[in-house]
Amino acid sequence: MLDDAGALRFAAERNAQGLRLKALGRFNAARAEYGRALAAIQASPTRHRQAEAALCHNLGGIEFALGRYCQAESFARLGLALRREDPSSLPSEIAADLNALAAILEALGRLPDAEAMYCEALAALEDIRATDPQKGDGDRLRGDIQQQLMTLSSIVPVAAPDREKGERPNP
Repeated sequence: MLDDAGALRFAAERNAQGLRLKALGRFNAARAEYGRALAAIQASPTRHRQAEAALCHNLGGIEFALGRYCQAESFARLGLALRREDPSSLPSEIAADLNALAAILEALGRLPDAEAMYCEALAALEDIRATDPQKGDGDRLRGDIQQQLMTLSSIVPVAAPDREKGERPNP
């Protein structure tokens, strides 16, 4: 068993290797490296929520790339929960996790849930802008989320009118 410093160092090395392998398109090998890093962090005597959340985010992305959406959703939800538990989490990190979860939900066909997650991510980014207008955190992500919301709004079915209440369809 590694001490805290050793576990963090090992996890950082495995994570870096995972990123390199992912960039090369070697997703299964990247998944294995991220898994080793996560196991080391989880076995560490101290809970390192930020590192664990980042690794869950990366594992969720790999599972998504491999088309394993249910596994991706599990990792994304765990990573998001860890970020929300940790008061040192940045709003931009939480927004990135919400955005990733939204993309997974969209791929699963759960479009209303995806739209809600995109909106929550956008709200988190707007909080950054409201507290510090000069801060550019999340500007690119904000644009990506806005684009996804526009796309979803053309896909998500509009609720049918309730004829018993006298509602009429919009032409």
